[in-house]
Order: sequence, then C-alpha cells, then structure tokens
Amino acid sequence: MRIARIVLFISAAVFAAIGAAFLAWPVAMAGQAGMELTRSAAINDVRAVYGGMNVGIACFLLFCGLGSTRLATGLIAQIAVMVGLVSGRFLSLWIDGNPGAFMLVAHAIEIAGALAGVYAFIALKQESRAAAAKPSPAAATE
Repeated sequence: MRIARIVLFISAAVFAAIGAAFLAWPVAMAGQAGMELTRSAAINDVRAVYGGMNVGIACFLLFCGLGSTRLATGLIAQIAVMVGLVSGRFLSLWIDGNPGAFMLVAHAIEIAGALAGVYAFIALKQESRAAAAKPSPAAATE
C-alpha cells in the first residue's frame, strides 16, 4: 500500500502544481509550451482545462490516496490520465514532428508517471493477494 500512496501523492502534487500555475498565470505557462494566447476566450479555456482540470484530478488522486479502499481506483485513474497524455504526445510526434525540448521533457515525465502507476498497481494487487493467502490469527489459534 505504501508505494501506491506515494505514487498517488506525488501525482496529486504534480497535477496540483501544474493546475495552480495555469490558474494563476495561464499566458506565461502556455508560453512555456510554445502557445500564444491572444484572446480572452483562449485564456479562459487554458485556465479551465490546464488549470481547473489538473486541480480536479489532483483532488481526486489525493482523495483516493487517503483511503486504503480507494487506492486501486486512484491508480487506475492516474494511469488512464497519464496514458491519455502519453498517447496524445506520441500521436503529435508522429503527425507534427519534434515539439522541442520542453515538450519532450513533459513527455518523458508523463511516461514515467504512467509506468510508476502501473508498477504501483501491480504491487498493490500482489500485496492484496499475499494478505488474502495468509491465515488469520483467529484461524491459527483454533
């Protein structure tokens, strides 16, 4: 359970930090990714999608990490989001070409996040199976 919580808490912290930065400074943050926001509708959309959605994902992952019965759910959500991001970036690399160093670093971090989530999920399931296979203390005294 420990690795699952660590992965969920680190993921939540990263999503929260990115989300907070896009909520506070959407134009500057979009500029880091090579996007130029020139209209209020674009700023509104970036603030909502990159800011608000990331904060929402962070809250959900934190909620799941705080309850042992929600760890698997949180990891599945974390993996799904990361695989979605990774897939979108791979598609963009194929169609659009090299996006530059900043976006390649983001891609590497997202791949690492997805792999960490898969590792933590497998470890959690193995731990659950091992715990289920152990005889209970009450059964040992009978």
